[in-house]
Amino acid sequence: VSQSRTHEHMRLVTPRPWMQYLLITAGVYNILWGAIAFIIPTYYLQHLNLSFANAHWIVKAIGMMEVLFGLAYLIASRKPFKHWLIIFIGFNVKTLASIFYFYYMYKGILPSHLTSMMLANDIIWLLPFGSILYRAFEHHQSTIELSAYDMNPRKLKSLEKIKTNTPSIVTGK
Repeated sequence: VSQSRTHEHMRLVTPRPWMQYLLITAGVYNILWGAIAFIIPTYYLQHLNLSFANAHWIVKAIGMMEVLFGLAYLIASRKPFKHWLIIFIGFNVKTLASIFYFYYMYKGILPSHLTSMMLANDIIWLLPFGSILYRAFEHHQSTIELSAYDMNPRKLKSLEKIKTNTPSIVTGK
């Protein structure tokens, strides 16, 4: 009874459609933002009122990185749980960028008018990326639980009647 009850409560956690749509949106957004930053870095420098040594090249480099992240999010959108590491890296980059931005803003090194850019580029993605990562972890746990159930010796006992050209898992014959 407890074995069947355990099996009834086990379920395979699968990706939700919103995860794919969100990752496609993140991918397109990052590609567009990065392409503009790379092709027209002066747009961001003027729009955000930034001027410092080598700003032009720094914005271009950030643009290239954003395009690469965008492509990675598009790849991850196909199978979010399989490509959890892409989402994990993106989540951590966005978390660290947010922490460093607010730290340097507090110290007076970065201007506070960049907050809207930080919200759009990083902070807004943290909750959904974190949710996908949590579900990916649940998926991993559910596959472990289900595979452990499938290897139950009582269940395997019924497999010994099947004729194959390899020794039985249960009896070794």
